Amino acid sequence: MTSFWQRGVLALAVVVHATCVWSIVSQPLDGGTPPTTRRFVTGRLSYDSANWPGPGGDFFALYHAGLQVRAGKSPHDLDESPRVTPYFFRYIYSPLLAQTLGRGVSLASPRAAYVGWVIVIELCLAAWLVVLWRSSLDALTKTAAISILLVNQPYLLELHMGQFTFVAAACALLAAMAAARSGIGGAALLAAGVLIKTFPVATLPAFAREGRARLVGLGGLAAFAAILLASAGSARGPLSLGVQDLVGVPHPGAYSIPQALFVLVLAVSNVWLPTTSPLVPGAITALVVGAAAVIVWRNRPSTLAGAAVLLLAFLVSYFHAWEHHYSAAILAATALLVPGRGAIPDERRPVVLLLIAWLALPTLYAFTPAQWSAGAWIAMSLWKAAPLLCLFLLCLGAPGMTGPGGVRSGGYNPTA
Repeated sequence: MTSFWQRGVLALAVVVHATCVWSIVSQPLDGGTPPTTRRFVTGRLSYDSANWPGPGGDFFALYHAGLQVRAGKSPHDLDESPRVTPYFFRYIYSPLLAQTLGRGVSLASPRAAYVGWVIVIELCLAAWLVVLWRSSLDALTKTAAISILLVNQPYLLELHMGQFTFVAAACALLAAMAAARSGIGGAALLAAGVLIKTFPVATLPAFAREGRARLVGLGGLAAFAAILLASAGSARGPLSLGVQDLVGVPHPGAYSIPQALFVLVLAVSNVWLPTTSPLVPGAITALVVGAAAVIVWRNRPSTLAGAAVLLLAFLVSYFHAWEHHYSAAILAATALLVPGRGAIPDERRPVVLLLIAWLALPTLYAFTPAQWSAGAWIAMSLWKAAPLLCLFLLCLGAPGMTGPGGVRSGGYNPTA
């Protein structure tokens, strides 16, 4: 039962959330670089919203791709005639996504399609908030976790960009929750997550050890296979992100451990490793996710905890971890608060909540000088990446994640 002040905090978070969402969807479409028209409430605090076309710059890449396939062209073809999409980034996702979701969204006008996608993201958030609310978490932890999810800068940026990361991660986590009840429903959710953005395939080891969960995992595996077949011969296949450097230089909108390491090497040797050794970024991700997968496979945490820690393993090792990706990291971290085998123990919850709150803050972009030194680049990269690494290691070391574990309070069930 929540207390009066906890209900007040939740009500305030809902009001702030609604205000911020309205300020996002009511922005004028602005293709300027940087945009000159009004930005959402906290838009000037993030590199992407302050410097790139928006709202919906990333969403309109899919919209454009949908128009292209409807016209019988490649979704990666930049020429659009007649021009309908107001602005867009190049399309780097699967042709299968363009043939399905892209076709569907391109039937509406650009603004209507973008607002519709924002509603889909919001529905995924609402579904996860219901999961947290119905869990056996104590009232204080529920209040803190739900408030952070409602009011965090990476999520607001995700809405502004019309990105797909949050929905993909939410589908994977909801599939893990559904696995115990509906193999078909869970399989559909995981397949949707993998189709929308390929990285939820990293969660497959979490579904491989339990009976009905295996059916869910097969759904994700089938979607991944379909993506690979649809992408055959494509220069920008579904595995390009994290394996290929799409920028060629350090990027002020990226916040990752690999970028910090690469900048350090660049400062010492004048060599940009992702260009000279293009397989290095992907190798780092494969190593970290692979190690986490072995731990999940051997120690059999709950499907939800396993999926969440594998999502964190991907995000903490991903070279191109932009600020909006941290909306998925926050989501996965709250999943590890839900009681079950491999979940965060009661005594670690305050530290985990503090780390999640740190991830929810804006970056230091608005307070940095125009010219960045190597130290500034490393500090900016680590501002988000360092707390995420701490969070990942804490979650990876939770009882039931690295060993048998024991019964604890908060509804812990060693057989869950």
